[in-house]
Amino acid sequence: MKIFLSALENNTARLDELGSMHYNLMSYYYIPKNPKRAQGIIAQSERIMIDSGAHTFQKGKTKLNWEDYTESYARFIRENDCDKIVGYFEMDVDKVIGLERVIKLRRRLEQETDKIIPVWHKGRGIENFYRMCEEYSGRVVAITGFKNEDIKDDQYAQFLKIAWQHNCRVHCLGMTRKDILKKVPFDYVDSSSWTQGVLYGRLGSRKLKNEDTAEKRAVMRQRQWEAAYKEAMKMQEYYERYWFTATTRLKDSLGGGVLIMLHSKIKPLIYAAMTAAIYYVLCVAIAPLSYGQMQCRISEVILLFCMHNTFAVYGYTLGCALANLTSPLGILDVIVGSLANLIVGSFARKCGKVVPTVLFGTVFNGIVVGAELSIVYGSPFLLNAVCVAAGEAVSLLVGALLYHLVGKRLESIWR
Repeated sequence: MKIFLSALENNTARLDELGSMHYNLMSYYYIPKNPKRAQGIIAQSERIMIDSGAHTFQKGKTKLNWEDYTESYARFIRENDCDKIVGYFEMDVDKVIGLERVIKLRRRLEQETDKIIPVWHKGRGIENFYRMCEEYSGRVVAITGFKNEDIKDDQYAQFLKIAWQHNCRVHCLGMTRKDILKKVPFDYVDSSSWTQGVLYGRLGSRKLKNEDTAEKRAVMRQRQWEAAYKEAMKMQEYYERYWFTATTRLKDSLGGGVLIMLHSKIKPLIYAAMTAAIYYVLCVAIAPLSYGQMQCRISEVILLFCMHNTFAVYGYTLGCALANLTSPLGILDVIVGSLANLIVGSFARKCGKVVPTVLFGTVFNGIVVGAELSIVYGSPFLLNAVCVAAGEAVSLLVGALLYHLVGKRLESIWR
């Protein structure tokens, strides 16, 4: 399950402070107001969903030329579609313009991409959901998760059963209720609930005061957005781990609103094992260059893939430990090298940025491995540190190029 955080495009949180982000949902309604920020969010996110902005118009109070708005939305899709964008929600304003016209607007958007996501509402009838899943087999369909709106809590499992029978993935709009998220394994959900604490003017226990200057209030509000978003990222990671263990879905066992899941940790273990194996092979294959005072480990390219996956950090560390079993430095290299990789990999995971990761990896490994070589061989520390750092820099620069070319695509396969 992936939780997409919405409303980031509509606040003052600094993107450079947030660094690499997981999953974001942006409303097209706000994107034209600040296109530069929208592009920044897309660039820093692992995955993106684009909402049509229909929820803003759902009450019918806003006067709008729906055809013109849809044309603008279609143009944005045509000019900005990329692999990391999971899908674009249709103009589901049934209550405003009627279902027939909504479908007509959807067909227009589908001329631009096959990633348009239809949204089921109660007023369309359950038969419409069956037909929707048949038509969009193998793609994403959406239902609403707003409490007391369309679907009762004990009905979500049945909707998943219908969708899964047609090989559809399900996105539940506006759903981050814990009692549901721990029972129903939606493929995707989204929520803006992370913004509520900020809107009430809190930063921890500190409230904004009337006597605060406008500048001070703006700075504090900016920090509030950033702190709230970082906390919400922890929620994303928690639920992804929670359902990551449920790799085998017993879809045929869905019945009467009861969902049965088979928990397993196979997938993350496979990820870590494959990462370790790749590191080991790349290191041992050029063994003379991987050890000693003059070394260049091509296997260090794996570090760049630690930025977006914790299990890559484990594989990066394990792979180093295994490769160092054949090191002429013996058990010392197994211990020191693997600990160094664990620290550097953890930094990459937390930082999520290529340049700081490359710099930290180069300097830290240069110092640690340089000191290790000085202890074993009695050679000058500075010479060892510079040589190791140079080799590390070459490997990580190659890794940065490789990551730029295929990194995100490989991550998408494993997520």
